[in-house]
Amino acid sequence: MTILLDLVKIDLTLALLFFLPGYSVLIALMRNKNPLGILGTLLISMVLSLGIVNFALIFIDKIGLELLPANIIFTVLFISAVAFLFYAILPEKKIKKNSDKNNWLLFLLVVLFSVFLRITFLLPKAIPHTTDLGHHMYWVNYIIQFHKLPIYGIPDVIIGEHLFFGSVSILSEIGIFTALPMALLFAINILSLLAMFLLTKEIADLIFKKESGFFIGIISLISIGIFYSIASPQATYINGGVIGNIMGNLFIPIIFYLFIKAFHEKTPTLAALGIFLIGNLAYTHHLSSFIFIYSLVGFLILLFAGFLILRFFFRQTDFSLFPFFKIFINLKTVLAIALVLIWVLFLRLPSYLNSSAIDTAVGSPSKSTRVGLSINNLINSTGPWRVFYSLIGIIFLLVLFYQFTKNKIDFQKKYQTQKPRPLEMLVATSLSISWFATIFLMSYRPDLLKIDIISGRIANYLTYPSALLAAFGVYAVLQPFATKKNNFVYLLIFSVVFIPGVISGLFDVSENYSESKELIETEDTVQTFRASSYLNEETSWESDRILKDHIYLTGDTWIKNFLMRDYEEPLSRTYSRKYDDSVNSRETCTRDMIGLPDEEVSRKCFQETGVNFIVLKNGFDTIQFEKSTNFSKIFTTGKTVIFKRNYE
Repeated sequence: MTILLDLVKIDLTLALLFFLPGYSVLIALMRNKNPLGILGTLLISMVLSLGIVNFALIFIDKIGLELLPANIIFTVLFISAVAFLFYAILPEKKIKKNSDKNNWLLFLLVVLFSVFLRITFLLPKAIPHTTDLGHHMYWVNYIIQFHKLPIYGIPDVIIGEHLFFGSVSILSEIGIFTALPMALLFAINILSLLAMFLLTKEIADLIFKKESGFFIGIISLISIGIFYSIASPQATYINGGVIGNIMGNLFIPIIFYLFIKAFHEKTPTLAALGIFLIGNLAYTHHLSSFIFIYSLVGFLILLFAGFLILRFFFRQTDFSLFPFFKIFINLKTVLAIALVLIWVLFLRLPSYLNSSAIDTAVGSPSKSTRVGLSINNLINSTGPWRVFYSLIGIIFLLVLFYQFTKNKIDFQKKYQTQKPRPLEMLVATSLSISWFATIFLMSYRPDLLKIDIISGRIANYLTYPSALLAAFGVYAVLQPFATKKNNFVYLLIFSVVFIPGVISGLFDVSENYSESKELIETEDTVQTFRASSYLNEETSWESDRILKDHIYLTGDTWIKNFLMRDYEEPLSRTYSRKYDDSVNSRETCTRDMIGLPDEEVSRKCFQETGVNFIVLKNGFDTIQFEKSTNFSKIFTTGKTVIFKRNYE
């Protein structure tokens, strides 16, 4: 019965927080002229709700109200009621019927298989224990326990990464020491797959007929949903708790989708919603925002380059970019920009918008991990099959662009394209290629763009644009044979295309899945949690300091979530290489107090830090404490042990 009630609570919570406000605002703004379709409406409603709830909670906190269930529910219902009232008062517009009758059963099967692969990998990891997730959940737990937003004091931690989890936990009364954090990240990842399908299909619809656009969207969904589904930044990032990256890879394609849809349907309201979500992205993840800005600039550069080529090389003197920019320069988009600026300037400034944080991200690469990845590393991290067809996709789009300018009827018929529309073709080509090329350049040669960010983190964002381009590449290979009445040849080419993808793209599932390893990690995590509960009961903030071992303990960053005393409590011994940093010298007490507890250097460290409790994994650097007369073993779970200092 309790489980059933929890399920009801979580369902009602998600419906209230992450569908109702976005849906009400969407239909109020779009009225009955909604070109998004059922899937687009559902997805945009959920993502809009993320932004609306985030801004609403920031507002509640700013005016001095606590983040209590009643305040959150009232605010969300008030926003939704106003939107529904706005919808009811304004006159209705003509209904735009959607005549798309594509085979959505294939879409559903691909989505279900994508979900199955991730569940297979994630289910044994349901108990949270990873390092990043433990750090993030401290701030989520802060929101839950103290009913207010934290002041971080850390430039690379952002409120949008935590409001989502905090608000769900507050209303559902399901804590963070459950599968809830991973389940929410899983849901966000699935939404990002749907976003890629819609974005790819919308870009393809600018060039091809609807049947072809749907097929290209399905290929993109296979590439991002099934192939390499476990590798970063997908299931391994869900399990690892890399919240910002997971959420960024939802917002970026959704924003691009809204922009392209606004242009395609001549609907400025969608462009304004995209701008609103840019503001929410800025509150969610600084690296994702950084990459989006660079990608957007890359798109504009390629768009203007294509414009110059058409005007001066192909002599299309009547060609203009004005119809595209007209969608983005109007009262609705100006109001959206004003709303975002008000939030940023007057309610809560994102913590990374300061000169010191910007200086650490912009400039010449300062470390070996920031000088760029090799081509081989980029191929392996993105997926060889996906990269190969991405390159074919780039070539195909460029050839298609050239053929459009020459009005090659046979070529257009073979690939089922629309009638030549130079502006649509230019926008679709520019976005598809520039998104991939910009992130590739940021990862491969960051010095050219003056980027000082870990290259491996940037490279993970290459997954999504490569899936889009790979869809065009696969279509370029398959479509000429699809128009011929030779099923054997088509089946042969189809097998040649997808069998390597199955082998390469599904290899990471079997490679990363180990049931025995997961059982061991789960057992170790549970024992770390038991030790953490003991520490919370037997120690005090005023008189006790704790030192833990990050090297061997499983789930050690979650200890702070039991204590809730400070983000830096307890102290932590980390990996040896971090103590030997020649650029930034750091303290060595946390290393010495565990490695050499009875030496003079450690005695001074114990006195300076006040550490009197040490948490270790049994059998890993515990022998020196067991032999010492200065320490006593006061607690053990078999895998986790706690020692207490005996002397003053």
